Amino acid sequence: MEKLQQRFTSLMQEKADLKERVEELEHRCIQLSGETDTIGERRVILRHEHLFTNYVVSDGCLESNSGGIGCGFRDWFWYL
Repeated sequence: MEKLQQRFTSLMQEKADLKERVEELEHRCIQLSGETDTIGERRVILRHEHLFTNYVVSDGCLESNSGGIGCGFRDWFWYL
């Protein structure tokens, strides 16, 4: 009977440990999901910055901005 009680206690402890581990892993999944969203948002921002830089350089907005017509956000927006 003593062996049975020890085995039961051991199994209950193992179950509690596994449940705690599952909760920890679920928490990490939620954290990683948030980080993935943040990485995706950052990629979009970098892509737009890259497009804007290419637009400014390729269309000569830097030169025209200093002396003439200019190149603003509205122009860049329509470029997209």
